[in-house]
Amino acid sequence: MLSRFNLDVKRMYYYDDQDKFNIEFTALNDHTNEKELLFDITESQILLVLKGPLKISLTNGPTSKVAILHNYQSISLIIGDKILISSNKDKLANFKFYKYTKTE
Repeated sequence: MLSRFNLDVKRMYYYDDQDKFNIEFTALNDHTNEKELLFDITESQILLVLKGPLKISLTNGPTSKVAILHNYQSISLIIGDKILISSNKDKLANFKFYKYTKTE
C-alpha cells in the first residue's frame, strides 16, 4: 500500500514536469464547491485545486484535519481517507482528482 508520504514525494517530484506526471497519474472528474461534497477514497489520489480557495475536512480513523487550499495547491489522499468539501457559492473553487495508476 502506498503511504501519504510516498505519494507526496511522487507529486512533488513531477510538479514541474506535466508529461512525467501524466505517466503515473490519470485525471478523474472535475468538481466545484457549489454544494457540499463528501468523498470516500478507495485508491491513492491527488486532489488539485485549479481555482481556489477550497475548504476541506480530511479524516482517516481517529485523525482529522481542516485546511484551506488555494490555486494550484494539492493534497495527497490515501485509501481510507474521507474528505468533506465545504460549499461556498460566493467564491466557487474548481478542483480535480488524479488517480495514481502505477503499481509499486
